[in-house]
Amino acid sequence: MKPAGETRRTAVFGNLLFNAATAAVKIGAAHRAADLLAEARSAAARTMTSVVTEAAIFSPRAVALQEVENLSRSDDPETALRHAATLPALPGQLPAFWEAGHALHIASASVKTRRYDDALHHLDRAHHLAPDWATSQPLGVATLRTLLDRAARRRGPHFAALANAYCAG
Repeated sequence: MKPAGETRRTAVFGNLLFNAATAAVKIGAAHRAADLLAEARSAAARTMTSVVTEAAIFSPRAVALQEVENLSRSDDPETALRHAATLPALPGQLPAFWEAGHALHIASASVKTRRYDDALHHLDRAHHLAPDWATSQPLGVATLRTLLDRAARRRGPHFAALANAYCAG
C-alpha cells in the first residue's frame, strides 16, 4: 500500500497535468496537451492512484475522461467520439459532476458530427447524473440550444423537458 502522502502528491501532480493540458488546448497546442495527458496516464497506470478529494481528483478513468474532453475542445469531435466509445470501465470512482461533464462533451461532439439523437442521449445522461450542475454548464446549454435549432421540431415531451431544464435560465 502506498503512503497517503505519495498518493496525494501523485494526484496533485496529475491535476496539474490536467490543467496544463487544458491550457495547451485553449492556445491551440493540441499535441502538447496530448503529451501532458500521456504523462498523466502513465502516472495513473504506474501508481494505480485513485483519489477523489477537495484537493484533487485523479485516477486512470479521470485521465481517460480528460483525454476525451481535450479532443472535444480541440475541435476533433470524430476522434473524441471514437476515443469515448473505447473507454473501458477503469478503476476509480469519480464524482457525478465529472461523469456528467464527460457526457456533456460527448453530447457536444455528437452535435458537431450531426448525431443529434446521440447528443440528446448524452445530455439526458448528464442531467440524470448531476441535474443542477449539468443544466448550469454553458456547454450543456449551448449544445441543447444547437439541438433546438437543428433537430426536427416534433421531438416529443422528453425533448421538451430537457430543453426546459437546460434553457429555462
